[in-house]
Amino acid sequence: MVFYKLEEQRNLFDGYLKAFEIAGRKLLLVQQAGRIYLLENKCGHFGVALEKGELTENSIICSEHGIEFDLLTGKVMNNHWDDCDPVNVFKVVLQDEMIGVEL
Repeated sequence: MVFYKLEEQRNLFDGYLKAFEIAGRKLLLVQQAGRIYLLENKCGHFGVALEKGELTENSIICSEHGIEFDLLTGKVMNNHWDDCDPVNVFKVVLQDEMIGVEL
């Protein structure tokens, strides 16, 4: 596995949302309610970028159809659509004050 740097930990704050493309994967780094999350930056319904979504305390709501995903698990929290997959989540890695991911 390779460690990919995303952001310095000191730059994160509640409400932080930033999109990255690493090794061909579209990722979204989020800090909310003091926790850091890393998830796939695409809705499981039509693939809309979640970076434009609305954050709640423990979820992100897709701006296109209002589908809500749990930040920790990626699971759909409100099933408006039958054809909506959960969002992939990734383990956040802290290395020398850098937030990153190992892929």
